[in-house]
Amino acid sequence: MKKKQPQIGIAVLVFNEKNQILLGLRKSSLGGGTWAPPGGKLEADETPERAAARELWEETGLKKTAKEMTFVGFTNDIFEKEDKHFVSIFFQTNNCRQTPLIKEKDKCSEWKWFATNNLPQPLFLPWSNFLQKYNPFKQKSC
Repeated sequence: MKKKQPQIGIAVLVFNEKNQILLGLRKSSLGGGTWAPPGGKLEADETPERAAARELWEETGLKKTAKEMTFVGFTNDIFEKEDKHFVSIFFQTNNCRQTPLIKEKDKCSEWKWFATNNLPQPLFLPWSNFLQKYNPFKQKSC
């Protein structure tokens, strides 16, 4: 029996000037009906940073360069039902003042800005795993 090979996913956490995060309602067969940041798959001969900038543009029309993004973490994501395995690399970009567009209507039905303390449900598995692993919005105590 041949083992499935992990794929590399890319996600971009986009924050606006109000510190709200951009999430889209997925329509694809993998995670349809869940909320996720913009993202996609790493292509051959592409750096993760360039993939993040490309996916952000392809999905939302938001123009950010690889230099405007910061690596913030990764997750190991097993989709049991779909028999898929992804390692997802997360980047972040801040102070977005542009309006996102729905450029891939077959993959996303809407983009919305959310306060970090009021995220929609359900969340896409890699995004949920990222929040559990890094908990970036939790207040840090000294």
